[in-house]
Amino acid sequence: MINDYYLVAFVVGIIVVMLLIQTILFICLKKRHPQTWKDIGTPSVLGSNSFKSGFLLTNFLWRKGYLKLKDPIINRIMQVFRAYLAFFLIAFVLLLSYEYFITGRLRNSFSAFLSIFKF
Repeated sequence: MINDYYLVAFVVGIIVVMLLIQTILFICLKKRHPQTWKDIGTPSVLGSNSFKSGFLLTNFLWRKGYLKLKDPIINRIMQVFRAYLAFFLIAFVLLLSYEYFITGRLRNSFSAFLSIFKF
């Protein structure tokens, strides 16, 4: 059985790397393409981003709006960001699956939560 500390370290590591990639992306966008950075809502890693800013950034990311900039550095950062985001989502699903099916802790918590609503 995997030690809980390893799981916590893994999740924290994933989040730290994601924040680093976002920081690099936002700095590059702000310096190299300030108008685009403004158009997607001046996103920041730890700032107070609005829902609209998050939506614009997600749209820019998944619809490959960054390709219009014709900037190889931004393109590469966005490719890494997209790949890492996919990895992050897969790792999250695997972690939840592990906790639900293998350890049963999540299943017990979920059952307790549902019992509140008499399911």
